Amino acid sequence: MSWRALLKGDPVPWLLERSDPAVRAQTLRSLLDKGPRDPDLREAQQRAMNAPPISTILRRQKTDAGTDVWDPKYEATHWTNLLLVEYGVDPGDPRVRHAARYVLEELSRPGRGGMDWVFNKDHGASCLIGSIVRYVAIAGYGNDERLEPLVQRLVALRLGICAAHLGPRGASRDRSHARSAAHAAARRRVPPLIQGRARPLSDRHGAELSLAAALVPALLSGRRPLRSPRARCGGSDRR
Repeated sequence: MSWRALLKGDPVPWLLERSDPAVRAQTLRSLLDKGPRDPDLREAQQRAMNAPPISTILRRQKTDAGTDVWDPKYEATHWTNLLLVEYGVDPGDPRVRHAARYVLEELSRPGRGGMDWVFNKDHGASCLIGSIVRYVAIAGYGNDERLEPLVQRLVALRLGICAAHLGPRGASRDRSHARSAAHAAARRRVPPLIQGRARPLSDRHGAELSLAAALVPALLSGRRPLRSPRARCGGSDRR
């Protein structure tokens, strides 16, 4: 049964109205399964980039050196990046890529752009770190080595294991997931989220941690969304 059949009325014509190009583009992409080559989607996406709210957010976004990434809430770079992704911003736009790159650069500096507290506590951190991974990867930086420690933090929290194996207090006893000296150095820049609750890292969890750190950015960095099982089996043409 179609999801539309469960509703009292069909909202799609309303969502496709040209008065709100961002909503129209999201509807074509997410509800009608249109691919990036679809002319209607491309036209709506182009208009959305030049109309509120996307154009307003891009105009007001601050990425000057020293600008706080976190504060004020809903106005600083981290929050505007989140809003832009939710509105379906074009990830290839130079302004979008610059803002994502700015967050990566700030997170590598002392104080982490005002977000240092996020990396020193585990409460709520997985949500914030996951958001950063999402918009940075969507902007095309999914393979940036500075993103890997964040992905590994997420996996460590998800598995409920000790993230201290990735922190500055010494190398993990199991180095099977340390693929290079550069990656190890990147890990040391981010302190552990879970402190004082260490327990041994099993071989299975170590392997999962390594695999996820390698796959998640690669999956997110593609310009095209992941295809549904129906589409992969030839049930839909996403070109």
